Amino acid sequence: MKLLVSLKDKINASSLRLKLVGADGSPLSTPVSLSGLTATFKPPLVAFRLLLIGRSIEGNPITRVSREIIKAKNVLLRPIYSRHYLTILRRRRTFAIYALHNNGDGEMFEIKVFSSLPGVWFKLSRSRIRVASYGKSYIRVVFKVAPKVSLGESTTVLVTARGLITGVKTRLVTSLLVVDG
Repeated sequence: MKLLVSLKDKINASSLRLKLVGADGSPLSTPVSLSGLTATFKPPLVAFRLLLIGRSIEGNPITRVSREIIKAKNVLLRPIYSRHYLTILRRRRTFAIYALHNNGDGEMFEIKVFSSLPGVWFKLSRSRIRVASYGKSYIRVVFKVAPKVSLGESTTVLVTARGLITGVKTRLVTSLLVVDG
């Protein structure tokens, strides 16, 4: 996560320190790298606020706490590869690969796939997948389209992942166009 601080002409940038605090104000032990007016850190697994401490150009102390409580999303699905670039072939098999990123504790995830178009079948490489803490795993989905499906039709494909321990959920929706294979 990157943080950009405005009002740089009124703040002594070399005096700035950024800390992460819990929603209740208790300090969190998350390392923060501050370079000028940009901070970089891995979001913690708990809800947090940003605490900015420093001095103004005139030397007056400044303390600011973010108004909003931040809850980072710990799980993310994203497309990695589609053999025929967002198309699926009628009468032939084609596949797509998705990456499941996990910034939370290591966990087993249940994977499901849904298609909005009758006549589009799919098969998952596996319906459960273990993803390490701050790791990623790959999901391969093989699609097959029935001959009765018209060329040019599109299907909305929904891929979901649900953590079996924490219940954390993520989903990805993509549209795939049926073309002649």
